[in-house]
Amino acid sequence: KDKKTEYDLIREKEKQDLDVYTTLSRGAYPTIEYYVLIVMSCVIATAGLLQGSPAVIIGAMIVAPLMTPILAFSLGVIRGDMTIIKMSAKSIINGVALAIMISSLIAFAIPIPDYSPEIIARTRPNLFDIIVALASGIVGAYGSANSRISGTLVGIAIAVALMPPLCTIGIGIGTLSWVVASG
Repeated sequence: KDKKTEYDLIREKEKQDLDVYTTLSRGAYPTIEYYVLIVMSCVIATAGLLQGSPAVIIGAMIVAPLMTPILAFSLGVIRGDMTIIKMSAKSIINGVALAIMISSLIAFAIPIPDYSPEIIARTRPNLFDIIVALASGIVGAYGSANSRISGTLVGIAIAVALMPPLCTIGIGIGTLSWVVASG
């Protein structure tokens, strides 16, 4: 390779790295859209969990926006950027708290005769759940750094590990079941 080609490749890589940094650092800041998607995803996931519908739960995963602030937090840690760390942590904590609160209110307001298998499955985590969570995180990080992978796919991978369990915690709180909430 000649020096010009090598230089062009380095510049293209720098541009891609800057694009990833810009996208993720913007995602650290909570927006109205972030909160709307948290609420809608939570309502959908809670309804799916209460009625025991895997298809509805999958629909909630598509809507959940939790991936970007989590990846922004990781970026902040890697770069030592306290501003991104603090802002993304705030987004994550607020999103998690909002999801738990909404699912609690729904479960409290709508009496259910019994917990669905979808809820029960999320109260007894096992080794496979840890494997899914780790694989989801890897897909999220790899997909965010690789422009050839769809952002939607990456978001779903992260949401698989997060929104349904958060809503299960909320359902446990809303039905006053410590066993479900702590599972």
